[in-house]
Parts: sequence; C-alpha cells; structure tokens
Amino acid sequence: MISGRASGPASDASAGPEGHGALWIEPEHAEAHNNLGNALLQSGKAEEAIGHYEQAVRLKPDPAAEQDYNLGSALLQAGRIDDAIGHFRRALQLKPDYGEAHNNLGNALLQAGQ
Repeated sequence: MISGRASGPASDASAGPEGHGALWIEPEHAEAHNNLGNALLQSGKAEEAIGHYEQAVRLKPDPAAEQDYNLGSALLQAGRIDDAIGHFRRALQLKPDYGEAHNNLGNALLQAGQ
C-alpha cells in the first residue's frame, strides 16, 4: 500500500488542491508544500504532488524522513520506480525504524524486479 502522511493539521495549507492556503502567503513554506502534496496525492494527482514534495525536500532546513517518504510515494504512484527507491532509501537513512518506508521500499523493489 502506498500512503502519504500529513504533517500537521489538514487546515494548514491543504484544505484541497484548489485552495493553496499558506503557499499564497509564504511560497517558501516546506510544510505547506508537503501538505498540498498530500492532498494532491490523495486526489490521484501524483505528478502534481511530486513538484510540491520536491519543494518540501528542497526547502526543509533539516532533512526530514517524511518529506523523502512522501516524495517516494508520489514517484512510485506515478510509475517512476527508480526515483522512488532512492527517496525511500534516503528516508530510511534519516530514520532507520520508519516502517512505512521499509514497506514501500520493498514494494518498489519488487516492482523493479530486484
């Protein structure tokens, strides 16, 4: 199962993909990009979510496993398996006990025939 996790109240920035909330006020807000990515991914818009997750990874001052996990999930859903594998591995480097990342990495490796 592929899943993204919200990091904070759903009302922060992602009341829905059409309402960009905090991104209109502060476009360099990593958590807002992450939350909007979650909303887009849950709406089946993986390609749009990927851009916001990439922004969240870029903007986060301290690397966070969750951003890489979410980006990996969107990439996997979009069929970009090799890219997804890299982000799941990075998430696990940052947080070795991240069970969901282990699960999705295993699924991605299986899909890649590895």
